[in-house]
Amino acid sequence: MSTPHSRNTWPGFDQRINNPTYIDTATYFDLAADRVRKIDELIKQSRPTSILDIGYFPGLIGRRIKEMHPDIHLVGIGKSNGAAAKAVGYDEIHDAEFDPFYGVVSIPRIDRKFDLILGCEIIEHLIQPKPFLSFIADSLSDNGSTLITTPNVSSFGAIGRLLKGKSNYEALKHSVIMLNNDWRAHVRLYDRSELIELGRMFGLHCTEHRYYRNSAMDHEKAKGATWLLRSTFSAIPTYREDQYAVFQRA
Repeated sequence: MSTPHSRNTWPGFDQRINNPTYIDTATYFDLAADRVRKIDELIKQSRPTSILDIGYFPGLIGRRIKEMHPDIHLVGIGKSNGAAAKAVGYDEIHDAEFDPFYGVVSIPRIDRKFDLILGCEIIEHLIQPKPFLSFIADSLSDNGSTLITTPNVSSFGAIGRLLKGKSNYEALKHSVIMLNNDWRAHVRLYDRSELIELGRMFGLHCTEHRYYRNSAMDHEKAKGATWLLRSTFSAIPTYREDQYAVFQRA
């Protein structure tokens, strides 16, 4: 993967992560560098003229992509959480609800097809992912691609929690069972075959899949022995923290 430049066009473009889990130099783009690299790679491979970013909030990845590729028409769709103005650099913003669990599905009609559709870290937050995948299939151009990234259900961290007799999902107090607000916890994690099967249900063929060691792990050394074990076992692809799948029309 190529490495994007770090020049920031907009004031306050990057954001420092105020979380003791990470070392004090970690920023949003330190943690999201893996996704930005892959998107940049796909853009350079296929030269899309239009990108749809589903679940764009807070819009920082889109801003980085627009900075790197300013001629691309960038559209964001999803819930803004009252902060759509933060999505600086998007050519269009559409408010939409994809998950019927949180209310009536309200996806606006967009009268165009997109060459590249992004669904980064979205599907694991949806109790019902079918409207999300159906919209991708309907919105993809004939030769377009879609990138879906999501945590890996078989990561070593998840396995370690199960071995200790703990759940490998969100803590109960942070889950949809206890919370009723704009935050959406992880409700289901997927393996490779499940992602491929879900795509196939909507006429999408997986052209590339990879388990990857996410960039956030490089900034989690404060976790000590836990970090060391996860880093060591990430040498085994199926134990890595995250995965991505690239789909095209079948």
